[in-house]
Amino acid sequence: MMSDANDTSSSISVRLVHTLGGHTSDVNTVIFSPTHSASPLLASCSSDKTIRLWNLSDQSSTTLTRHTYQVHCLAFSPILSESNDATVKYMASVSTDGTCLLWDLATISVLKEYKHDSGSPIRVCQFSSDGVLLATAGDDELINLWDITALSSRPVKIFTGHSASIVALRFFSNLLISGSFYGDLKIWTVDSSFTGAVHFEREAHDLGVNCLDVLSPSSTESHHHHHPPYLIASGGNDNQIKLWHCSSSSKHQLTHIRTLKRHSCAVMCVAFGIRHYLASGSGDKTIIIWNYESGELVHRFDAHTRYVTCCSFSLDGQYLASGSNDRMVNLWKIDYHDTENGLHDAKEKKLQFKSHSIDQWTEEMVHQWAEQLNVKINVNLTGNDLLSKSDSEILDLFNGNEQLLNELSALRHRHFVKQISSKRADQNPKSNEVNQENLPNEFLCPITHELMTDPVCGPGAGKGTQCARIAEYCIEPSFHDSYILTFLNSSCCSDTGSRFRTTVYSPSVSPSKYGYVHLSAGDLLREEAAKPDSSLGKEINEHIKNGSIVPVAVTCKLLENAMKKSGKENFLIDGFPRNQDNVNGWKESVGDRVNVQCVLFFDCDEQTCVARCLERGKGSGRTDDNEASLKKRIVTYNDSTRPVIQLFEKENLVKHIDASNDVDKRFGEYLKYGLKGAVFALPCLITLMDKVATVSLVAGKSMQPLLNPTGLNSDWVVIKRWDIDDYFLQKGDIISLESPREPQVYMIKRVKALENEIIYDTIKQKETRVPRGHIWVEGDNKRDSYDSRHFGCIPRGLVTGRALYVIWPPNRFGTKLTLHDSQDDDE
Repeated sequence: MMSDANDTSSSISVRLVHTLGGHTSDVNTVIFSPTHSASPLLASCSSDKTIRLWNLSDQSSTTLTRHTYQVHCLAFSPILSESNDATVKYMASVSTDGTCLLWDLATISVLKEYKHDSGSPIRVCQFSSDGVLLATAGDDELINLWDITALSSRPVKIFTGHSASIVALRFFSNLLISGSFYGDLKIWTVDSSFTGAVHFEREAHDLGVNCLDVLSPSSTESHHHHHPPYLIASGGNDNQIKLWHCSSSSKHQLTHIRTLKRHSCAVMCVAFGIRHYLASGSGDKTIIIWNYESGELVHRFDAHTRYVTCCSFSLDGQYLASGSNDRMVNLWKIDYHDTENGLHDAKEKKLQFKSHSIDQWTEEMVHQWAEQLNVKINVNLTGNDLLSKSDSEILDLFNGNEQLLNELSALRHRHFVKQISSKRADQNPKSNEVNQENLPNEFLCPITHELMTDPVCGPGAGKGTQCARIAEYCIEPSFHDSYILTFLNSSCCSDTGSRFRTTVYSPSVSPSKYGYVHLSAGDLLREEAAKPDSSLGKEINEHIKNGSIVPVAVTCKLLENAMKKSGKENFLIDGFPRNQDNVNGWKESVGDRVNVQCVLFFDCDEQTCVARCLERGKGSGRTDDNEASLKKRIVTYNDSTRPVIQLFEKENLVKHIDASNDVDKRFGEYLKYGLKGAVFALPCLITLMDKVATVSLVAGKSMQPLLNPTGLNSDWVVIKRWDIDDYFLQKGDIISLESPREPQVYMIKRVKALENEIIYDTIKQKETRVPRGHIWVEGDNKRDSYDSRHFGCIPRGLVTGRALYVIWPPNRFGTKLTLHDSQDDDE
């Protein structure tokens, strides 16, 4: 086990005291009860459908078996008494079966059962600080709030606004914070009638949020403000932990404090402890304990044989429990021996080697760098030695430590890219050509064979790939086009900490039932290759014969021909696009004639994926349905397909379906969703998400006569996105916003009133005061506008940009969208 437990300079040491076995599948959550007693209750839940309550004195457990599918999350009700004899009354559990169970821990029985109206899987649950409210959230993108003291089984409030599965949730003060697979964090007000988010960070983690924890001001030493801020930690698939401040005052805004970046795979869990410590678990199989005030790595250790899915400190901070998909719950004893000087010296050492490029590192700096990774070396190496040695030599020198090799690979890659960039600038600023003849293979993208500029490292590989071109492309929705598409993407994943995903197609759910024609890119290629008189078939067979890849233009041509031949407009494309070349080829061939509605992404574990493919191979006749080929296809997915999925996730097009069980219902729901989107989005402004600015088509009559004065949906406007969260809104500004009633639907309106101002509602015939943090918006054409008169004031967090001017059609180019352009009548 990699550990610095014997390093006297460390402020803590960690030792394993118990390994608790019993679960037969992934451990998804492990939590201590919030008791002050010497023997707190430990609970864990698993994908094996069970919950276990552990007696730590003899490592025995009580098993709870009411759920019918995997259990995702557990939560204990708070203890309101300071007595050491106080016990926890309730526990909540949520599952893929769509239920939240409220357990009476005195009798180990279920008191109540809650379900979302959608019946969708519930992934997270949390109690409020007074124990009265219980929040649940999951795949229907909604947060339901329940009063556990009420007789009614209906939620007291439903929060709407997320556009992906909600996987993280925490109460603090009178607020809730949530995170989703889309990568955003949203804040909600519990004691208000408003059901929208009052603040959000749209790209908190650009590859998706996995976990959250909140530290109350009473647990910190930050009491310098009238409203001391809560400290929030979030972890995501970008391998990062981000720390935020949020005040319980009326502002309700997140302020980013710092980012912690020492994990090499997705951060799956975070947990605050005592003494300014924060623990994080990752797909790299390690747990890191941080000093969250300084941002320093205090201790790192190998925690499990597979990725760490969950962790939790005991209330006194003496123990840390962790769970993994190795099916084990580990209990760690934390020994504290803080030395402020030691922390200060460690920081100085880090600054010393970090302020130099790797080729300037002395032997002492190399030792300091290795110490930061909790690795002791017995050889003297300079930074240039690290650059010149091969991966195998590095592993030999460092006893096969792949974690260190991952860190070194990223350092070497950044150094190499910097050198190439400098040479480009010196040789010819206008040239984009790089002589790749002498470049090491590990610096080239396996898809495009171009220099990679942003590598992602994973354990067991020593290096990773992420071609820069992947981030440059996006599909632009265009609702006047001929075809409506849903991509059904093939995927699976090796054990690198990512969630396992695979393709599962349910034949009992026919796409034609919902107006879709199912097209398989692979089937079309195989069918065409079998035609003796087909010119495309001959080309396909020639590539197969030569061992080369069939050009994407051929695949796209077959798909286009199949679409035309069908005479239909709605299609489900199966197994395409699989890599960046597919995406680029699609755009060039038919991208201007289609509208991609969504990407269906089926989720199940790798073992199930392989078993299903092997079963398919018994009757499919496909020679690639064997274990050896499947392992290679998993590697290909990680290198080629996963980045494309991430690209679609950033566009909010990916819809996740749990494929470990019966997928018919969710599959059908998303097919219907795709059709609904095609119809419903026609009268709305479609905003292409961008960090700086975007160009968007304004549809409808709500802003006439300023926009679309002829009645045609012809005006394209520039939307400023830069610093929108800090933008000082003014009355009269024309803004784009996300509809408070329909997530993912965007509209354009004029700001009519700011917070604390009074406005007359012409529909309800009464005055309304705009609450703090909100605005009132209306369309200029009030006879044909759906606005605040219908849905009320909107939170500032729903604003996505400010409209500046019209850029199309040519005769309206440059029309400024300012206050004096408004035809502001109140008819």
